[in-house]
Amino acid sequence: MNRAADGGRVELAIVGLACRFPGAGDPLAFWRNLCAGRESIAELDPRRLREAGVSDAVFAHPDYIRRSPVLEDIESFDARFFGIPAREALLLDPQHRLLLEVGYAALEDAGHVRSAQRAMTGVFACGGGITTSYLQHFGARLDPEHQETASLVHLGNDKDFLATRLSFKLNLTGPSMTVQTACSSSLVALHLACNALRLGEIDIGLVGASAIRIPHHVGYVRGQSPLLSLDGRCSPFSAEASGTVFGSGVAAVVVRRLADALRDGDHVYAVIKSTQVNNDGAMKIGYTASSVPGQAKAMVRAMAGADTDARRISYVECHGTATKIGDPLEIKALEKAFRLDTDDQGFCAIGSVKSNIGHLEQAAGLASLIKVALMLRHDTLVPSLNYHQANPNIDFERSPFRVVTGTAPWSATLGQGATEPRLAAINCLGIGGTNAFSILQSPPDNPEEVPAAVTGLPVCLSARTREQLQAYLQRFADFCREHPDLDRRALAHTLNISRAHHRERLAAVLAPEMDLATFFEEAVRRLADLPPTFTPRRLLYVCDQPLALDEVALGAFLAAPRHLRLAEDYRAALERLAGATSSVALEAQRRALAFEVALYQQLRRWGLVFEQVVDVGFGRWVRRYLEAEAALEQAPQGFETLLQALAAAGAEPVPDALTWAHPQATLVISRQAGVPAHPEVGRWLALTGGLLSSDDMDRLVCKVLEAGVEFDWDSYYSGSRQLRLSLPTYPFALERHWPDPASQQEEP
Repeated sequence: MNRAADGGRVELAIVGLACRFPGAGDPLAFWRNLCAGRESIAELDPRRLREAGVSDAVFAHPDYIRRSPVLEDIESFDARFFGIPAREALLLDPQHRLLLEVGYAALEDAGHVRSAQRAMTGVFACGGGITTSYLQHFGARLDPEHQETASLVHLGNDKDFLATRLSFKLNLTGPSMTVQTACSSSLVALHLACNALRLGEIDIGLVGASAIRIPHHVGYVRGQSPLLSLDGRCSPFSAEASGTVFGSGVAAVVVRRLADALRDGDHVYAVIKSTQVNNDGAMKIGYTASSVPGQAKAMVRAMAGADTDARRISYVECHGTATKIGDPLEIKALEKAFRLDTDDQGFCAIGSVKSNIGHLEQAAGLASLIKVALMLRHDTLVPSLNYHQANPNIDFERSPFRVVTGTAPWSATLGQGATEPRLAAINCLGIGGTNAFSILQSPPDNPEEVPAAVTGLPVCLSARTREQLQAYLQRFADFCREHPDLDRRALAHTLNISRAHHRERLAAVLAPEMDLATFFEEAVRRLADLPPTFTPRRLLYVCDQPLALDEVALGAFLAAPRHLRLAEDYRAALERLAGATSSVALEAQRRALAFEVALYQQLRRWGLVFEQVVDVGFGRWVRRYLEAEAALEQAPQGFETLLQALAAAGAEPVPDALTWAHPQATLVISRQAGVPAHPEVGRWLALTGGLLSSDDMDRLVCKVLEAGVEFDWDSYYSGSRQLRLSLPTYPFALERHWPDPASQQEEP
């Protein structure tokens, strides 16, 4: 269970993340925007405004703010990937739809799509408000008059079903709950996931947030709310600040216990030292106001939970909504908490991602968290935008804080040097008074080095359709061109063990000398000539002629780390057959038999379930040995006599024996190539090349994968330490599921 004795300081890790934010379809694009100081609150195009229902008279008015942080393609969803019928997808709120895709992408980024289904994985999610929802805007078009449709509308739009739909569609069996505390929702969800991890209730936590405002691609009228910016920009801490700009975004992170993550070679973005949640109660002037004492209490308790003092925290990602009153109150709360430990000035950098992408409401906390995790991972501070002169109600000169205005190496800004772990905090507030404060630490170095690849590596990539597989391969080719120094062994391991096995597959051996980008580009070209993937109804193994074993080659083959279990099986078989003969010829037969037995057992261990072993000639003694072993006998009786008889016997034609044994086999693995075709034999994998090199074995693995056979990668990698990388995620199809404007017209 890995539970702390006091239920307390078990360190946690962020091991996966995914997002779709304004101006950024994934974390890599988001990070580039942050480093470039790019503002993603866009000027709205008149055509898009008209399509959203804004009249020319409205958006031409001088008080209409034509700026908004928008998401692209919110009407698109890969419903088929998740097994959702088109009608149901149309009724599903895009907040639910896109969180499915982003949640899946976060698990892919973590390298735990398949392991999350085996582990106790909890889902903690939150969604946007009803007043700007899909149902509120399109309810009349969704035809809720029919009972069945009304039920689908309810299940597809209510927040209650946000987390549990993720659990259902991703097959996650831990606790699953929707968390709603307004704008602090997603950091509260993180807090609950962290508590569940520390208590041993879950092994993996998926935390997600989705806030998509409908109608989309619209601005607002200046002055319609005191919260809204007067110029369409978000300028936290600044004298020019006049309010916030609300936007849309979807995000998810994967969290694990740090010890588990390091053991499994996970890609750690940041360590979670502490999370804290409280409520202001009545310690404020009104229900919607924030409270300095309430915020400060959460901050102090979080620092105590992290066993740290304020002086060690070198960055705070603030709630920073850019309101004239809210920002000064937040800085006062931070100063109140920090001044309990130090009187130092200007040592702690601050910023707010809302200056880049606006206020994403329920997803705002995860937007802040992902920003900080990326900064810690890259050891880089990024600027908070639109800050020129301080809000007159904030005295930064005598405070511990300074606003980050440019991109800079984080470690270089620290007085204690770059060797000490960097600490950062995130503050998040919700209307109604629920405060969430989290403390993160820079990721640790990998505890041990993994040897570089010196042999070929099998690599498999799959997708639901051939077109998506092509896009997937091209995505990797582009990524590897930008990152040519990727750990090749870790890349192969991450793709093989952590990605789902879809119907369309391409598998190949990555040679040690091959450039990574070239490998994937060649895979794209090869895909065009690849026969359609099929699912074998039966899998047969043909045991026929013995392998001529060269002692030197055999020794090198068995010495390879990945063949450790095969070597053990080979030696065990030799021992069981020992003393049966002194003849050189029969000794060769004995060694060949031992190797064939070990090879077959290895294939079985890798998940190849053979419906039948077709024994031909020499193969009869392989089967006899396996049957004897299953019966717990020491060795087949009369082995020497049988070997002598075998040496004088001729081999039977394999195709004839196969047809007689199983005329409806669809995948056959045999030592022989070039056999006559049979109408019921779908594919024949010839084990040529002697199977005395790792590359030969890996080519067999690739052939089996492309033939549609399920493969046990956990067994393949058993006994070796491997690392996981953050790599490109699945290319979901852009299929439109959106009410047609024509459907607005009511039938007469």
